[in-house]
Amino acid sequence: QVESAKADLDESRTAPVGRVSIGLPPTVGRVLSGPLVATFRERFPRADISIVEGLTVHILEWLALGRVDVGVVYNPSSSPAVELRPLVEQPLCLISPAPEKRGPAGTVELKRLPEYALIIPSRPHTIRMLVESRLAALGLKPKIALEVDGVRAILDLVQRGHGHAVLARHALIDAGDGAKLVARPIVKPALRSVMAMATSAQRPLTRMAQEAIALLGELGPPLLKG
Repeated sequence: QVESAKADLDESRTAPVGRVSIGLPPTVGRVLSGPLVATFRERFPRADISIVEGLTVHILEWLALGRVDVGVVYNPSSSPAVELRPLVEQPLCLISPAPEKRGPAGTVELKRLPEYALIIPSRPHTIRMLVESRLAALGLKPKIALEVDGVRAILDLVQRGHGHAVLARHALIDAGDGAKLVARPIVKPALRSVMAMATSAQRPLTRMAQEAIALLGELGPPLLKG
């Protein structure tokens, strides 16, 4: 609190100063960290930014502990301890090994998802919970081939023919340029992952946290909608 008060006094005299810590999911961090840090340093040369990567469940814990000031989280449940601001919705795709003869990728209907053996994170990962709940509403269950919590490991296993994955299209960045994978949007109805900016409702936002939220809202949608 003392450091925050000092920073506020400095801000009243000159450009914003202070430090902000942002929690990002790994797949988001791959896309957003570079532009976020570059723009932050350009606009706030006297301030410091740190980025911590983790799953949504970990980011929410870090918010409660004060380890991060702002977090980007997937499909968060409402809680009196957390304030949420919408960031972007991402359509989820079925990621599969690319066929030998490339053609139009097409789409996959949600009701057909149980036909595919899935390599999917364990509970309580938000994508796992989303897939199970949406299929349960249709009276269906996913076919789980493997439980793997790392996106890069999931994509490697898909490429090796061990199953399919349900991820946002931009997750293919983790697979590298030479990856032989295809992403087909899940439709009828579309399966969408909601991304939000989360802050603690128990602590007031610092000036730098407010600036970070504005910056995430500016940079996030065009980079993450894909």
